[in-house]
Amino acid sequence: MISVVEPCTMCLSACSQAGYTSVNFIIPAKPYITRFPYVTDGISLQKKQELAQNFSEKIDLIHLKQYEAKFKKIFDDAMKDLFIK
Repeated sequence: MISVVEPCTMCLSACSQAGYTSVNFIIPAKPYITRFPYVTDGISLQKKQELAQNFSEKIDLIHLKQYEAKFKKIFDDAMKDLFIK
């Protein structure tokens, strides 16, 4: 599965239960935690990766860093339009 933004732990768990073996994401959640705390659970990427390996159905959480710069501006603009009025 590919996600634009790093999934929260609950969504990652749901992906595991749905049978996905990996979730690839482009934009990490950490830079957005203080600005938009309701869009992530605040758990570090490293901790999520550890948790994902301990799910009953292990899942790999992979950051596609090579696409981050390209998608960051689009994502930032969308977040402003959605949440900052």
